[in-house]
Amino acid sequence: VEYGADGVAFVNQAAQFGLFKKIPTVIGFNTVSEPLFPVLGSKIVGFYNNIGYVHQQNYPLNTTFAAAWKAKYGSDPYYVEADNYIAAEALFAAVKKAGSVDPNAVKTALNGLTFDSIDGMVTMRAADHQLLRPSNLGQVVKVPGGPGGLGWKIIDTQPASVTSPSPNPACHI
Repeated sequence: VEYGADGVAFVNQAAQFGLFKKIPTVIGFNTVSEPLFPVLGSKIVGFYNNIGYVHQQNYPLNTTFAAAWKAKYGSDPYYVEADNYIAAEALFAAVKKAGSVDPNAVKTALNGLTFDSIDGMVTMRAADHQLLRPSNLGQVVKVPGGPGGLGWKIIDTQPASVTSPSPNPACHI
C-alpha cells in the first residue's frame, strides 16, 4: 500500500530495478489509482488493484451519474467523488424513509436501510453502520482516451456478503 508520491516512487524504483520481472503480479490498494495513471504510464499495465467504485458499471443510476459528471467536468468520476455522492444518496434515502429531516429520525432510518445507488443496491448495516456494497478487482489496461492512455478492465466483482466481515458485537456505535 503506497499512496500518491510514495506510490509513484515505489513503482518507478521497482521498475528501474526490474522487480516487476521477478514478481509478475502486483496487487495494490490504491497504489495504481486513476489520478496517477498519467504519471506512472505503461509500466503499470497489467497491475491489479481493488476498486471501490467503477464508473463503467451498467447500473441505471450510475450510467446517468457518470455521463453527467463527464459532461460537466470532462473526466470520468473517481471513487472519491462517487463515495461522496453515495453518502448523499444514503442521506436522501434516509430522509425519505423517515419522512422527516429530524436528525434522530434520519439516524433511525439509516439503520438497516437498503437503497438503490450509483453502485447498485447497497445496505447500511444496522449493527455497525457499515455501508455494504460490491467490491471490484480491476486490471490496468491500455485505453485510448483514458488518463495517461490507461483504464480499468474489471476482472471480478463480489457482493458485500463475500467481502465484508461480520460485525463485531463488542463494537457499540
